[in-house]
Amino acid sequence: IIVWGGNPTATNEEGQIGTLLVAQLDQGAKLIVVDPRRTKMASRADVWLQVKPGTDAALALAMLNVIISENLYNAAFVNHWTHGFEQLVERVADYTPEKMSYTTWVPPDMIRTAARLYAKACPGSIAWGNAIEQHADTFDTTRALISLMAVCGNLDVPGGNIQANEPPQQRLGEFVRAESLPAKPKEMIHSQQGCIPRLMTVPPVYFRRAVLEEKPYPVRAAYVQCANPLMAYADSNLTARALQKLDFLAVSDIFMTPTAAVADIVLPAATHLEFDDIGHYGLGHGILLARPRAVTPPGQCRPDIEIINELGRRLCSAADWFEDYHEMLDGLLAPAGLNFSSFTKRGYLRGEDRYRKYEATGFKTPTGKVELCLSRAEKFGLPALPEFKSPPGDKDFPLVLTSCKDPFYLHSSYRWFEKLRRQRPHPQALIHPQTAADCKISDGEEMIIETRSGRITQKAQLTDTIRPGVVYAAYGWWFPEMPETDSRRWQQANFNCLTTVEGVGKQFGTPNLKGI
Repeated sequence: IIVWGGNPTATNEEGQIGTLLVAQLDQGAKLIVVDPRRTKMASRADVWLQVKPGTDAALALAMLNVIISENLYNAAFVNHWTHGFEQLVERVADYTPEKMSYTTWVPPDMIRTAARLYAKACPGSIAWGNAIEQHADTFDTTRALISLMAVCGNLDVPGGNIQANEPPQQRLGEFVRAESLPAKPKEMIHSQQGCIPRLMTVPPVYFRRAVLEEKPYPVRAAYVQCANPLMAYADSNLTARALQKLDFLAVSDIFMTPTAAVADIVLPAATHLEFDDIGHYGLGHGILLARPRAVTPPGQCRPDIEIINELGRRLCSAADWFEDYHEMLDGLLAPAGLNFSSFTKRGYLRGEDRYRKYEATGFKTPTGKVELCLSRAEKFGLPALPEFKSPPGDKDFPLVLTSCKDPFYLHSSYRWFEKLRRQRPHPQALIHPQTAADCKISDGEEMIIETRSGRITQKAQLTDTIRPGVVYAAYGWWFPEMPETDSRRWQQANFNCLTTVEGVGKQFGTPNLKGI
């Protein structure tokens, strides 16, 4: 198992993924961890690759170089089920462990050891975390990782990276009523920005461009639920300007977050324990979880699912919506012969285990194979093969900045809970003792973290779990105890006051949140 840019025993919801992972390790599975920080999982690994933040694509391409040059790949799968292998061979030839060691900070012999261990495992799986998707080169990184899975024959096999089979449920296209908006893919804000075809979520960088620059058309109102974009979007000051320019902003939340504080209307939401819901639908996990409410929401608090339904009844034809949102849950479960009430008695639904489905249907690509080289790259203006372009250095900013999630909080939530604040009362930035000494910073001392985009203040926590020259800033920090009108409430320690939307990866609209 390769855990790449993730920390599943500390951050995965419900503990399910972390529990399954630990069970496999207890049964003897080998573990490779790719992480700039020595997490508990990295301490348990057979091989820990302490990669430089932001260089994951270079490391993955170097591992492909080893596997291909040493003929460790699965020739049968490559020959029958991949497209563009020869082009990939040519592409990775220059990504030798020696060359990429300088870029990634990982010694060449460790790159080779990890590549050989994964290629010879048969099967092996790669579990990547959010960090992989927080770069401008996310498209290249994820494609390089999928290429690793493919050339080693680890796709849709037991113990590999499977395509889960869903239990009986309402089809996603029917659920979102895609047929009622057939032109949606061509009309979405980012449709003319060079993103991948049919990307069905709007990247924040293009939403704010539509508000501030009215491109490709103006956006003058927004409704926000389950989100705190003033803290979560790259370049928080840009987000503030966009929210201020809106004619109307409504927010649904359980607490007066910095985003809710600037809204025209705040709708009090129910918590996840206060409404009936179905978990994991639409995520491709092959499982549905019953989530019945534990208590009734207090006062005027209402579930987001109910608020959306009521807004739909007022903005559209009421016939397209539901008298009660439970009807939607019942419709989702109807193919399984269940309603929500009977589903709660079962607890969950899981799809049957079936593997190597591609042998009967092929892969869902134009060639019917895993496209190591994209067959329609030119048509969509996309790079045909994964690559890594090293970002330029900056002599005025010699350290490397990244971030990680705090185990006591969820993104920007829960700083208002006194019990949790006692566990982590201040935003703590991790810094190596050698770097701290060079910068004359003491443990527990407030320090300024500055990039070309801005500066914040956090408290230093000296640790040897990271390399010298790297700083891990705390993410999602704001101060609920400060007055809502005080901008320091969200600016003082906010990691995204240090990030920018310049040079985003156009395929997904992803900014650099790591390796700054």
